[in-house]
Amino acid sequence: MFKFKAGKYQVVDPCYVLKEEDYEKCCNMCGMFGLIKTKSGKNILVCGTACGDGCYPVIKDRNIIGDASVDSGMLSLVPIDEEFELDGLGVEITLDKEEIAEESDIRGNWKIGDYDVATAGTCDSCGMILTGDELSGDYCDECYEEICNNEDEEYDEEDEADSYDE
Repeated sequence: MFKFKAGKYQVVDPCYVLKEEDYEKCCNMCGMFGLIKTKSGKNILVCGTACGDGCYPVIKDRNIIGDASVDSGMLSLVPIDEEFELDGLGVEITLDKEEIAEESDIRGNWKIGDYDVATAGTCDSCGMILTGDELSGDYCDECYEEICNNEDEEYDEEDEADSYDE
């Protein structure tokens, strides 16, 4: 768990915003959840993603507020200031007070304050963050069971209709 002061940040692939000497520190942390200190003395959160490169949703109150593009298999939390300007490939978030960043699970999902970063995906039905342990790759277990139950009911109704046709 790592504390971050109130302010504006971006969830972004560190390869897009860090200088080469700072980015090399990130590469040494690939697949981990932790902090690096930049040459200028700023703490940057770095975390590997569950599925490598791609676009990953940043969620607030169960609503996707943006997708962070990834080309290095990592995401970071970087302050938006004169050193790190929003580059269009990250998602801006605002912390109204000091917040703690923490891993949600071991699959690259993490949270800070009201925000969740879902690198293992979200449920296609309800938007819940997936951990990778679900029965289906596209749905949380609760929605998957509901879908299966509905399909079973529809199947039973079709069987019942067929029996009247005979």
